[in-house]
Amino acid sequence: MAIQPRQRQRGGAGIKGNRPLGNNWDARWENLLDLCRSVYSLNNLWPVLVNQKGKLTLFGTINRKNLISGLLIAFITFFIALVVNLGSQVLVEVVNDLILSLLLLLLIIFLGIVFDIIGTAATAAEMPPFNARAAKKISGARQAVKIIKNAHLVANFCNDVVGDIAGTLSGALGAGIVLSLARQFTLLDLTLAGAVMTSLIAALTVGGKAFGKILALNHANQVIFRVALLISWWEGLTGIELFNDRR
Repeated sequence: MAIQPRQRQRGGAGIKGNRPLGNNWDARWENLLDLCRSVYSLNNLWPVLVNQKGKLTLFGTINRKNLISGLLIAFITFFIALVVNLGSQVLVEVVNDLILSLLLLLLIIFLGIVFDIIGTAATAAEMPPFNARAAKKISGARQAVKIIKNAHLVANFCNDVVGDIAGTLSGALGAGIVLSLARQFTLLDLTLAGAVMTSLIAALTVGGKAFGKILALNHANQVIFRVALLISWWEGLTGIELFNDRR
């Protein structure tokens, strides 16, 4: 619906509410304010935010399954990060060895890179070769098919959950290492040491993931098949299927 500009009254200033229209600029500002109230009113925005079924539609329909899935991932991430962080901090304090602390830091960064490679490869792998292998009953082929079918879950867990946990833990361990160095070397500049440690962790993480993404995209099927073989061995050992869907 087009909004017609208000005509200024002849012979003096017109009245709109308690505001005089005044000169030409006042009339234009009045029209602009009226347009804003019309476009951004709650009655106009409400159908955009909520559909007829009462579901949020601003970023697409948010159903209960997606909401529960997100909350479950957040809950699991919290406890995994808590347990791993406490365990690593206790281990560093008990051993009190700088070399072991650095090795543990490198291990956490390495695990974050490896899981990032797996998550990226899951979204880039092709299913037809694994379907052919699964038809021939080749070990690991069935697990590879399930990984590709559930690529969104695998990528979410590997790239987001494990990646964020690894980043948080590496930062915490780096801070602990800097504090240990400060206790041993009193002349050490704590601010400079913290900045160097943060930069080192960021460089190893970002550089490693950049190299890992190239590897995952160029050799996605090989990466997924190696992971599928490991999952197949785990399922044979424990009898627990990682993906229990039969699709």
